[in-house]
Amino acid sequence: MSRKLNWDISHILTAGRFGVFIKELKKDLVRTKKINGKLRSGISAAEFKSIISYTEDIKRRVNILSYFGLLMEAVDQKSQQARLFKSKAGDMEVYAAKKLRKIEHWIKGKAAEGIKRLDDKNASRLFKAAPDLTYVLKYKRKLARHTLSEQEEDIIANKDAAGQNAVTDLRALIETEFEYFFKPEGSKRGKTIKTRAGLTAYLKSSSTAERKEAYETLLEKYRDNLDKFFIIYQAVVKDWGYEARLRNFKSPISVRNKYNRVSDKAVDTVIKVCEDNRGVFHRFFKYKAAKLGKKKLSRYDLYAPLAGKAEPDIPLKEAKDTVLQSIGDFSGDFRKKAEEIINANHIDYMPSPVKTGGAFCATVEPGITPYIMLNYSGRYRDILTLAHELGHGIHSLYASKHSLSAQQAPLPLAETASTLAETLVFEKLYRKAGSKKEKRILLGEKMGDLYATVLRQNYFVKFELEAHKKIREGITSSTLSDIYYKNLKDEFGHAVSVPNIFKYEWAYIPHIVNSPFYCYAYNFGELLAFSLYSKYKTDPGKYLPKIIKILRDGGSVSPRKVLNSVGIDMESEKFWETGFKIIESWQKEIEEI
Repeated sequence: MSRKLNWDISHILTAGRFGVFIKELKKDLVRTKKINGKLRSGISAAEFKSIISYTEDIKRRVNILSYFGLLMEAVDQKSQQARLFKSKAGDMEVYAAKKLRKIEHWIKGKAAEGIKRLDDKNASRLFKAAPDLTYVLKYKRKLARHTLSEQEEDIIANKDAAGQNAVTDLRALIETEFEYFFKPEGSKRGKTIKTRAGLTAYLKSSSTAERKEAYETLLEKYRDNLDKFFIIYQAVVKDWGYEARLRNFKSPISVRNKYNRVSDKAVDTVIKVCEDNRGVFHRFFKYKAAKLGKKKLSRYDLYAPLAGKAEPDIPLKEAKDTVLQSIGDFSGDFRKKAEEIINANHIDYMPSPVKTGGAFCATVEPGITPYIMLNYSGRYRDILTLAHELGHGIHSLYASKHSLSAQQAPLPLAETASTLAETLVFEKLYRKAGSKKEKRILLGEKMGDLYATVLRQNYFVKFELEAHKKIREGITSSTLSDIYYKNLKDEFGHAVSVPNIFKYEWAYIPHIVNSPFYCYAYNFGELLAFSLYSKYKTDPGKYLPKIIKILRDGGSVSPRKVLNSVGIDMESEKFWETGFKIIESWQKEIEEI
């Protein structure tokens, strides 16, 4: 494969320097003993600033170690060297956290052995010495009630590294070893497909038989390994719930909400509004069934192309050009930042048998251009995925002037630039469409994507809420599958028939295992970005600087404050309904065409 299609992680670190890097880091961590002796309420602002600079640098270097192993493993799940680096980085992360624990506890106002608490008055005085981190430091103190003793935190950190992380790694390894025998009904011979990406490409086939076979081949693999996936998920859920109770969180989802810096009420509101508005997607499914000549859409047909034929194979260069032109029309600076990522050779584009599925953007630290992993297969959806991940990278570059702890926006805000970039690309493709048929196809694809990002993710979270409750009480894998199936029936109503095989789909969803309750970030971010973009279209000169300011703020400002600055109240149902008005307008347009 061409070198240009693979990323260059030597800009992070090299295999030859990995061991030396760890030794240097351990040597610098010896300084914590001396720093601990300086921790007192009366410390000078200059001394405090120096301590914060030191802790940020340690965290930055730990990130470098962690991402080096993670990115190496992402493109080669079977690499023993990648697993070794990842394991050593995990050990170093635990060791560094232990060394910094006393400093972190003192900043939070927690009791630390041999050190007096930092009172609120002096905390306020000292935090002003690190203006870029003032909000982050204040928020840490708010989370103090969820922080345990030094010894307990050490135990949990080691438990996560040796147990929780190993369990999720095992899940990924099991999936990587799957091979799929694909033989649609009516085919004379079948074939073995060695990657999940290769199989899931058929989910959008123009052939009903191929779509059905792809889904059944995929989900039967998870059904046949259901007990393995259940044991892993059960362990994750029980561990998450136990720690939530130990840390005095209101509920399992409150853990995610607190660290996302959003209120339980805001998240409850967006979940409710998405559920209440699922009818717009039911309308689309009924519309699509009619266009496909079916009385009722089957879950097998959800992503069937409205074109009536397979999508064209779009060359990677064309996809990149389309994305760059689209975001360039919005902002020349957006395009410049996207080109910086592409030209740095920080994108790994193509699927391979040993590569993990999906796509992501990784921000290592402020001084390193973000990395993007794709599984590009030449489809329309892949162009939008490229735009989405470049949007994340653009966001990180805008916020790269901040310290490590203030660069990354909280999860719901982190989807702003990515969703915006996707929307820009879609609109450009739609404007270029030369016929009503092309426009209908593009709108159909868009509505399908919106379903996947808004309603589907919302129902993943609804499933998680029930799964965490029931697993704590004690259930079997079969019962959990039944709960998921009931959840699907509610999601689709009378608009889509759901074959029984889809009850095992929960085992296929990585986010609910790797990052519990992560998925609401997608519907949250999508609807939020729509609102911002609609404001921009009413007055580009006024709102473009506001959008860029949101991106530049990164995680250095409260999400509530950031959104209030553009007239958005996260806890208002009316606000979230605004996003659905845009979705409603697209559905109306496709019906009129």
